[in-house]
Amino acid sequence: MAHRLGPQSARIIIIEYLDYQCPYSAEAEEALRETLDSFKGEVALEVRHFPLGELHEWAGAAALTAEAAANQGKFWQMHYLLFQNQDELDMELMLGLAEEMGLNLNKFMADLQNPKTLDRVKLEIAQGEKQGVEKTPGIFVNGLKFEGEITPESLKEAIENALDASKAKK
Repeated sequence: MAHRLGPQSARIIIIEYLDYQCPYSAEAEEALRETLDSFKGEVALEVRHFPLGELHEWAGAAALTAEAAANQGKFWQMHYLLFQNQDELDMELMLGLAEEMGLNLNKFMADLQNPKTLDRVKLEIAQGEKQGVEKTPGIFVNGLKFEGEITPESLKEAIENALDASKAKK
């Protein structure tokens, strides 16, 4: 269901609940990418939508935009572009990004308005709420909620602890 970066066989799964207009989600994104590069093959990242609509006017539309792009195999490209443009997000910009990416705009618009797209985002929000996510980013390392400042160093430590725990179980 979630969008995954990294191998299916990864021993460590990081789940990130994010909001495309949240500056902390953008900072976490950079730290996560840097950290993933250090653990190639051992760690996978799954991102899930958790738009904070009461704080960020375009967060919900951005989540739908990412999902509509995903239906054309371009989730990660749109994901990165939404974060790069988070201060200017509005519908006009998001449609412009879809066009720049070469998406089929008729399909994109249909997917954007498809109730199934909204249902997927709502499901991810419900999953986050069930796991205790109240703000973004919400990060879990092998099911354990990550607490504290999100830096490459702190993430690396959490991953190493999870790797040690998975080795101890063997």
